[in-house]
Amino acid sequence: MSQCSIDIRLKRSSKEYADGDLISGEVIIIGNGTSAIQHNGVYLYLDGMVNINLSTKNVGMFEAFYNSAKPIQLINYSLEISKPGKLAANRTEIPFEIPLRAKSSIKHLYETYHGVFITVQVL
Repeated sequence: MSQCSIDIRLKRSSKEYADGDLISGEVIIIGNGTSAIQHNGVYLYLDGMVNINLSTKNVGMFEAFYNSAKPIQLINYSLEISKPGKLAANRTEIPFEIPLRAKSSIKHLYETYHGVFITVQVL
């Protein structure tokens, strides 16, 4: 089995994206340089969740709400960027583009919100 390292580089320097933006970049796979890397396909997965975090100052006030609030999945997307086969022994760069669209059950993506008693953050 060949060992390799994998790096994902985004084209945009800003890590802030909005609904409808295109996330693009490249997956860089660096092998050990001695033998080709055989694989069953290379996939890129994008999962977006929103999680509710309560301020430690007022946990008692919202404790019942906090216990019932589970993370909400906003995005779940997978993209096959390379079909099964072999990759070069040294370095392979695979470009990708993923449209940032919310799941059909979500109307739109929300930005991070930091309030006095509660924080909503897209992870």
